[in-house]
Amino acid sequence: MIQYYNMIRLALFVVYCLGSIGSRAQVLNADFIIPSQVCLNERIYPDNLSTDGTRFEWDFCPGELDKLPQSSEFLTTNGTPFGVEMVSQNGRYYGFYTTRGNQKLTRLDFGTDVNSVPLSFDLGNLGTQNFASSAMLSIVIVREGENFIGFIIDYFNRIYRIDFGTSITNTPTNVEIVYSEGHLNSPIDIAYVNDAGANVLLVTNSGNDKLVRLNFGASFHAEASQISVDVIALGYGVQGGISMIKSDYWCAVVSTISGNLIRVLFDQGIDSTPAIIPISDVTPQPYLGVAVAFDNNRYYVFAVTSTRMFRYDLGGALTNTTVSTTDFGGFNLFTNVWGFAMHKVKSDWLVLVSENSTNKIYKVSFPQVCFGDIFFSNEAEPLVIATHPGEYTISLSAIDNDGNTETLVKPISVSTNSSPDISLSSTNVCVNAPVNFYPISNSTEILNYQWFFGDGETSSTATPNHIYQSADHFNVKLSVASSNGCANTIKKNLKIYEQPVAAFIAPQALYCTNNLTEILNTTQDTFEGNLTYSWFVNDVLESDTRDLTHTFTSTGDQNIKLVVAIPGCSSEHTQLISDVMEGPQVSFTLTASCQNDDVLFVNTTQGEVSQYLWTFGDGSSTSDENPIHIYNNYGVYNATLTASNEVGCNNTFTKAIQIYSKPTANFSLALPPFSCSGAASQFTDLTPTPTDSNITSWNWTFGDNQNNTSSNKNPTHVYATAGDYSVSLNVATNFGCSSEITKTVTIAQTPNIDFTNTALCLNQPATFTPTATTEIKAWLWGMQNLTYTAQSPVHTFTTSGNQTVTMAATGNNNCVKLVTKNLSVPVPVTINFSANSTCAGKPAEFTETSLTGLDPAVSWSWDFAGQASATTSSATHIFPATGNFNVRLNSTRQSGCTYSSTRSIAISQAPVAQFTVSNESGGAPLAVGFVNTSSGATSWLWNFNDADQTTSTEFSPSFTYTQLGTYTAELIARNNLGCTDNFIKTIFVVNPEINVAVTNLLLVANNDGTVATVTFENRSNVVVVNPEIVLDLSGKAKIKERVFGTFLPGQQSSKSISTRIVSDNLSYICAEISVMGDVNSFDNRACNNLTGELEIVPPHPNPADHELTLEWIRGQQNDVAVRLINAQGQLVLDKRYTNLLPGLNQLILKVDALLPGLYVATVSDGDKTLSYKVLIHR
Repeated sequence: MIQYYNMIRLALFVVYCLGSIGSRAQVLNADFIIPSQVCLNERIYPDNLSTDGTRFEWDFCPGELDKLPQSSEFLTTNGTPFGVEMVSQNGRYYGFYTTRGNQKLTRLDFGTDVNSVPLSFDLGNLGTQNFASSAMLSIVIVREGENFIGFIIDYFNRIYRIDFGTSITNTPTNVEIVYSEGHLNSPIDIAYVNDAGANVLLVTNSGNDKLVRLNFGASFHAEASQISVDVIALGYGVQGGISMIKSDYWCAVVSTISGNLIRVLFDQGIDSTPAIIPISDVTPQPYLGVAVAFDNNRYYVFAVTSTRMFRYDLGGALTNTTVSTTDFGGFNLFTNVWGFAMHKVKSDWLVLVSENSTNKIYKVSFPQVCFGDIFFSNEAEPLVIATHPGEYTISLSAIDNDGNTETLVKPISVSTNSSPDISLSSTNVCVNAPVNFYPISNSTEILNYQWFFGDGETSSTATPNHIYQSADHFNVKLSVASSNGCANTIKKNLKIYEQPVAAFIAPQALYCTNNLTEILNTTQDTFEGNLTYSWFVNDVLESDTRDLTHTFTSTGDQNIKLVVAIPGCSSEHTQLISDVMEGPQVSFTLTASCQNDDVLFVNTTQGEVSQYLWTFGDGSSTSDENPIHIYNNYGVYNATLTASNEVGCNNTFTKAIQIYSKPTANFSLALPPFSCSGAASQFTDLTPTPTDSNITSWNWTFGDNQNNTSSNKNPTHVYATAGDYSVSLNVATNFGCSSEITKTVTIAQTPNIDFTNTALCLNQPATFTPTATTEIKAWLWGMQNLTYTAQSPVHTFTTSGNQTVTMAATGNNNCVKLVTKNLSVPVPVTINFSANSTCAGKPAEFTETSLTGLDPAVSWSWDFAGQASATTSSATHIFPATGNFNVRLNSTRQSGCTYSSTRSIAISQAPVAQFTVSNESGGAPLAVGFVNTSSGATSWLWNFNDADQTTSTEFSPSFTYTQLGTYTAELIARNNLGCTDNFIKTIFVVNPEINVAVTNLLLVANNDGTVATVTFENRSNVVVVNPEIVLDLSGKAKIKERVFGTFLPGQQSSKSISTRIVSDNLSYICAEISVMGDVNSFDNRACNNLTGELEIVPPHPNPADHELTLEWIRGQQNDVAVRLINAQGQLVLDKRYTNLLPGLNQLILKVDALLPGLYVATVSDGDKTLSYKVLIHR
């Protein structure tokens, strides 16, 4: 039954729609005439034939909504956007959006262009706590008269009313809940209607599938108690979005949970029970926001899901059941949209879409296709020029006072051919006089002209003239056609005036030469600036002003004529002035212009004069010829001189005199502390400002001998000493009027004081001390935005840099000595020092490395872990052992500040330099191989100390000494801490001479035998390596043992023979050191006598050829006898030797002269004689 009822309603609705055009045409109708075909650049003047329309909207670009739209990111909001709205005021456009979560309302200011980037203004929660706990949803803004009213619904079933007042840019202060709970159940969207004086809100509710209707009556400002509320059950499951449109009645389109779009038709008025009819030819979708629009004679419904936008074309009637669908998708932007608003701004359609997940608002725009130079107009009959060829339409909407709208759309075709350019001009604007018309064009192809003069008359002449029979406004139109078939039109509003009538009045009086005469023009001027004047005196043009001011220069009759004209016609009036008499030529000059000064008036009148009369404008007068007058008051006075002659002429000359007031000079001197010696004393000009002039100069004299003048208005002056001074002030105005005053002033004594301070160090207390304290009653110190009143304050500076310290010491006489010093608080120095060669047993080197900057160091104090101290910038200390040791440096800077740094220094093991050589001695060239046996080092430096000071950094280098000499080869071993150690060997480059001598033989008896210790000395000039020691045991046995080692020249060494001597029947023991090439075989042996008797070593060599060596070990005696006896018993040698050496003695006998044979050699000390046979053999 309900479905049948709705079908009946739909049928009636269609009939109503079809019939309403005729019925409404008698009330409001949109109609116009335009040419259906035009050419490029052709002017089009639509003829508006609409009835009952009070305002009009011309859209020269209709049909946008049928085009493919584009979407772009519009702005990022300050919360989660939901509702969006657009309004305009005074040609400016504004947007509003609500945000959930932070519950704010934001206004967007687009200026005059909705496509511009708007300015955002956060309106917050509008000064109410109601929004603080709510979730704002949709918003609608209503214009009622000059006021703007907003309505916002929230998640908690409330409707807020927001009053913007008369400006949409106002921040609303009156926010109130006009409806809550009741029929609202999860409201989603809101719309408003003004229908025949009824102001209605419609709210969709997803919680109860109802449309809540709130009727505010005559005003949306109605009290809550006056609002009529009812509900409309929809029956389709409301999803939320609602959009309203009015054709012949109001229609709402609502989105539903079932995915349908339904039409709610209020065909009996907005208060009626509506018909609810779905748009059946729509694919169900989870629609959210919806918008219904009318464009180019077609109705469209736009709807969005969370990710897509759809267009449904209903054609020419809202009730159509056949719908054309377009799915625009999500433009690669939509992910979770909700709010959706569509607005037409002039000829533009603008769609705003709010996005919940990204907090963005997107703009959807439709391309415009326009044929002319303007897109939109509110004029009744605008001018539009065709600029683009093609097929187009023009839309006119007529709107009445109730907001009812009728729209008419007509087609227009623009050719690719160009219209001729055309303009027009005209001359003359006078009724019943020819008006000349001229076409203006650069086109050479105009074939004909058609003039319409606006009074029903026409002409096809190119340059016609036309006479208007009446004065009025006339719309002149010129239409031209060119050879290409194109035409063009130009219109001009022309006003035609009645002919002017000249008239003037000459005064009835005695006219005299040299006197100003004024004649008043009484011509009526209604010609809006077209009327001109020409005054003639005796046919000579005198003036073009409206009134004539003239001085006659000749006597007799004078002819005065006035000619008045407008373009195309004129009128004149003439009057004779009889018998002009000769009058004097009056003039004067004057001097001075100040109050109470003499003003000298100098009479310069020419001609015969019988009497003078001066009036000075202040009520006084005189008949003196050249008077002097004093004006007691300032002001503007009209001084007039009247000169009379015998014929009755009373000629006058008036001059305005500006008398300026004299200033009344006055000044003051401030009390101490602003009038003290050594400080700036403040003088203040107290001269009242004249009302007619300005004081422009001040001249002060201060009465002392130094810099005692000033031209400042309120100067300061520093008096070096206290005392009384005579001070004068002279002031003058911009017109030269002046006055002077002199006063005696007293300058008080300023305290003579300064201050000192201790060192200024960051974050360390500094004491400030004045240099004097007597006769001081107050102290005020200022530093770092802090003040102190103590005599000697203590202040800690918390920032470094230049610091201004001010001391103000107030004496008992209130004089203040201000001492300001710019003191420097140095940037704290970060104390750093380097530690090099930090090895045990080596001098560790410590050097301050702090950046000096502007505060260099002046003294130092080092503490080496309590072991030692130093006071130099660089110091050394030897740490005896490895480990970590605290080293502290106190650095005192030039500023007096002391800074410290303590570091734990790791003392490491020092390197040990050591090396061996392949040769320590030898002849030149001597190649020496150096074998590095150092430990703990990371780098090495070899100094060979040759003539070229050759060095090497190889680990084990080789070097050849090429010259004889003794060389000190040095190895310096260094570790990564910079610690060094050196080792030295002496290299002998000589012609080798081997001589190793036994210097001592020590025999020590032990239980296990006798230990022989041999001491020997290398008396060679080369190194001796591994010599061999041979012990001779009384010729009975020999013990050999090698001494391993390298022995330098001059070096003594001892060797204890490892073999023990156990024989008891030994008479001597000799020790011989054996080195190849020994040049002195005698000193390489030493012997110990074990018996105390003479012992002889067997002679050698035996046999002998050239020399025979006899050796004995001295007994108790100090001399011996040596004999040599041949085989014949002959004594061939007999010698005694005294002063024998202890131990071994040697005698080398030359036997070259002896004959070969057998000999007996005897050695006797008197106590014992020993003999040996020897053989001389050659």
